[in-house]
Amino acid sequence: MRLAALALVAAFAFAPTAAEARRVRLKSTRDATSTLARWRTRAALPAKSPRCAECTRHGLSIARALFKQKGMGARGKGIFSGRDPVTNERKVVHLELISEQNNTFTIKTEHIAGELDGASSTRVFQAGATRGQLVSTDGRARVLLIPGRGFFDYHDDTFVGDPE
Repeated sequence: MRLAALALVAAFAFAPTAAEARRVRLKSTRDATSTLARWRTRAALPAKSPRCAECTRHGLSIARALFKQKGMGARGKGIFSGRDPVTNERKVVHLELISEQNNTFTIKTEHIAGELDGASSTRVFQAGATRGQLVSTDGRARVLLIPGRGFFDYHDDTFVGDPE
């Protein structure tokens, strides 16, 4: 009986830690400034485990991408969460539509990792085989752009998106 009670107490004691490491969820996307400040505060604290450190870094990446996106206005934009296919490291990619002329789209891509911004690249995309599918001229990236709704399903050779 005592052993069962001890096991129950131990389960409740470790439950918040286990729940913490499972998933990154932003509390608010309405106020990007406070969301970013909250994640920066959380990242400054020591992590409970390497998994918690990875989740916090990923959450901070998403918060920074949301903060950047809020300042852009009505231009085409999108945030994608995924992994590097070689290292399996979590990544966040921010897309921005720079220009659109004669079915040729120029899209700026930026990888965000915690407080660090990766090198941004600008690629030219053209219409693919299906409606809304855009393929880069070098053939290394593809994106689904639905007019009036934004970017969906981005992939390139250094990024594979998480399933929804």
